[in-house]
Amino acid sequence: MFVSDEKIDYSFLIDDLNDLLQWHLDVIEGYNSAEEKARSDELKENIQRWRDENRDEIAALGKLIESYGGTPRSKPDLSALTNRLRVAVTQVFRDAGLVDALLKNESKLLLEYERSLKSLAELPGMSEQIEANYQTVQTRVEQLTELDKAG
Repeated sequence: MFVSDEKIDYSFLIDDLNDLLQWHLDVIEGYNSAEEKARSDELKENIQRWRDENRDEIAALGKLIESYGGTPRSKPDLSALTNRLRVAVTQVFRDAGLVDALLKNESKLLLEYERSLKSLAELPGMSEQIEANYQTVQTRVEQLTELDKAG
């Protein structure tokens, strides 16, 4: 962030927030693919809940982006294809393979939040929202890890 003509340029913050939002959009694509392939009702319910949590995090990030004058991204990018393929390939391993693929997707998202917590500026509402989303992603990773171990 830099000051120029008494205006603050938030573009790099908006880009970083949009990157996080993009990761969520891509992770949701993996959940969409996994839900179609999941065999157990319990896993399907978890997938729906985790996807909804990602949507809530997207909405919160979108509001934050807009509050700094940006436009939130709204569509998955090429990374979503990787997430969908990871899920498709694991289909042969049944639900255990799906859980492993979802865990990998969420773990990558968690790493992005860790990076963001270190690099994003301390601005009103920003660190609180990033930390809240980080905690929720971390909880999903822990839940998926437990399912992966049990699988």
